[in-house]
Amino acid sequence: MQCHEQIRCVAPPARTEMKELYFEETFPAPQGMLDVNVKVGKVEILPHNGRTVTISAQVENADVIVTRSDNVVHVQSEHHHQKTNGSWLERLLNGSFHTKVILTIHVPDDCEVQANVSTGKLSISGINASVTGRVITGDLSLSDIGGPVYAKSVTGKLRYDGILVNANHRFETTTGQISLRLPKEPNALLDASTMTGHVRCDFPLSQPQHKKHLTGGKLRGTLGSGEGSIKAKVVTGSFQLKQA
Repeated sequence: MQCHEQIRCVAPPARTEMKELYFEETFPAPQGMLDVNVKVGKVEILPHNGRTVTISAQVENADVIVTRSDNVVHVQSEHHHQKTNGSWLERLLNGSFHTKVILTIHVPDDCEVQANVSTGKLSISGINASVTGRVITGDLSLSDIGGPVYAKSVTGKLRYDGILVNANHRFETTTGQISLRLPKEPNALLDASTMTGHVRCDFPLSQPQHKKHLTGGKLRGTLGSGEGSIKAKVVTGSFQLKQA
């Protein structure tokens, strides 16, 4: 008797399509706050006139959840987890490994911003309030912020363009480059260091203290009136304060 093995071929399901979503929230009082948490995706935050927060989203295998508590608008992504007992190839074919979230958020220009992206890109510009931006893996870019800036990345590029106001600013990265491109000299006490890499400042420093180590270095000094502060810390990479 001959036994014939049957091979079953299963076609993968059609690729999920991008969904477009739109949300709008109104701050009940001036100077609200935006809190964003995205696991994988691209987030852009921009100012506009009015007291509303508008969110335009493009998502695939994910949802966007928007809530408001008092004067804080929360935006977060939630990924779809498809349950399957198949191999990693079957999970790849059914799309469970592909997630995309693209957010464009407009806020009042005096809105405080806190935004976190685990993997992807985060861009914040034109906000006249305190801004905190964090990216674990990916690129973080900020420009023309009219308040204190705290920017942190683990792996990737961290860039700031535009004027830094007289306030306390902090920039940190574990592996990557911090690049500040300013059109004019800021008023700040500069304290920048790298464990492995170089430190560069194009602007003249008063009372400079420059220490070079075997693999890294430190640079301290006064820029302009020294009214604010710029602190930068790099583990592996470089810090550059350039004149645009």
